[in-house]
Amino acid sequence: MEAFYRRVRAREGWLMDPEDPTKPLGGVWNLDRENRRVPPAGTRFPPPPSFAPDELMREVLDDVERLFPDHPGRLRPFGWPTSRAEALAALDDFVDHRLPAFGPYEDAMVAGERVLHHSQLSVPLNLGLLHPREVVEAVVRAFHEGDGRVPLASAEGFVRQVLGWREFVYHVDRTRGPALEAANALDHDAPVPDAFWTGRTRMACLADAWQGLHERGWNHHIERLMLFGNLALTLGTDPRALTAWFTAHYVDALDWVMVPNVMGMSQYADDGGFTSKPYVSGGAYIDRMSDHCRRCPFEPGRRTGADACPFTVGYWDFVDRHQARFERHPRMAMIVRSWRARPEAERSAVRARAAELREGLP
Repeated sequence: MEAFYRRVRAREGWLMDPEDPTKPLGGVWNLDRENRRVPPAGTRFPPPPSFAPDELMREVLDDVERLFPDHPGRLRPFGWPTSRAEALAALDDFVDHRLPAFGPYEDAMVAGERVLHHSQLSVPLNLGLLHPREVVEAVVRAFHEGDGRVPLASAEGFVRQVLGWREFVYHVDRTRGPALEAANALDHDAPVPDAFWTGRTRMACLADAWQGLHERGWNHHIERLMLFGNLALTLGTDPRALTAWFTAHYVDALDWVMVPNVMGMSQYADDGGFTSKPYVSGGAYIDRMSDHCRRCPFEPGRRTGADACPFTVGYWDFVDRHQARFERHPRMAMIVRSWRARPEAERSAVRARAAELREGLP
């Protein structure tokens, strides 16, 4: 991804040094390290735009409610852009109101906040109402013309999401799609957890993300990857079943989007074909990047016991189950060594608790 991102960004001249167009502005290509902050308590986020359904859209909503009454999710209120004019208005609204603070908080999670400073432009982009080039160019233009209102870290972070990830994923699907659709390198075969369908769980982060998904058919990327995807991976969920679950739930779901993102990036089903390591973490990451853990009955730092965070239990159980695969992996070998150094009684307790979690999330 990084090579693709740099090559295309340099070719297009986006956020490049005017004195040396082969070099990025600021001297570095990727400012991700500046974009890992959590908003202070009480932060107020600008509301996203909402678009009233036209007559045709209202008819479609009525048909869906009549034909699929038992399907998950809630149709109303419906506020997504469904026309070219509305999509352009959504783009303008993001650039004007949320882009400046997008970067620092792009990986954060806040209870009850569905959008924060995210764009939600994946919906009109994936439905063909916006072109990725015009989205990137609008952000670059705002950076250059905004008299410092848009920090470089925010502009670069968003350009990287569209160019460095979305367009890269399209390239991956175009070249590897059929193989990815059938991949299951880790031999995972567990069903999608019931809580993913019902939202019934005491896990504060998962319950909050599910509520947002149920209401709007959308979560931002960290909720998708590090909550739903991370938990499914550590529980050994069949990646093909999980891809079907994502496709059924998200308003921006298309095969070319979901297959690489879920099968490859999230579930490591292609054995690292285009990611350098599995996207797994314990509860410590969620505690660091969100305010969920303070109101959750599970302890992110505990590996064993009934009050141990399921993410933490699942993380170490994942390491245990796949230690032979990752014992020489450049980014996982140290973690495997750490796991093997733990007392056998603790490792057995983690395995036992993980088996209980696979039977049903608390």
